Amino acid sequence: MKYMVLLLLIASYSLSIAGEYKVIEYSKTTNAMPKDQFFLIGTKSLGEPSNFLVLREQFNQEKLWNGEGEPEISINDAIAAAKWFYREHGELDAVEVELRRAVGIDTVVWHYVVELAKSPGLKRIPNEEILRVVVLTSGEIVAPYYPRRK
Repeated sequence: MKYMVLLLLIASYSLSIAGEYKVIEYSKTTNAMPKDQFFLIGTKSLGEPSNFLVLREQFNQEKLWNGEGEPEISINDAIAAAKWFYREHGELDAVEVELRRAVGIDTVVWHYVVELAKSPGLKRIPNEEILRVVVLTSGEIVAPYYPRRK
């Protein structure tokens, strides 16, 4: 009975954490001004060219880290958000996490680039097996945008 209660508590906690993530998706049909668009990184995810772009109105600017002290979300928080985003891929481990900044005309957008893969261990992981996602220091997840997809 104790285990059942504990399991229910863990399950409800996991659901409440998952419910807190906001996923930002880029649409190329936007009419946003260039100063309101932030190109965070161009890379590959699962071997396919992908970009991470965000519009000013899509994220909470007040919660962004200003580069002083510690970011509101830790590396562990960013990894948890990335794993939640790619949860349909099963159990994943962090391969690399990088804290980066994108500079706009009047705004700096600090973000984590999180790379995940299935049980990497000590082996080298082929690029086509790495899942990448961006987590803003405000806590929002930026989904990859695949420019070659129609």
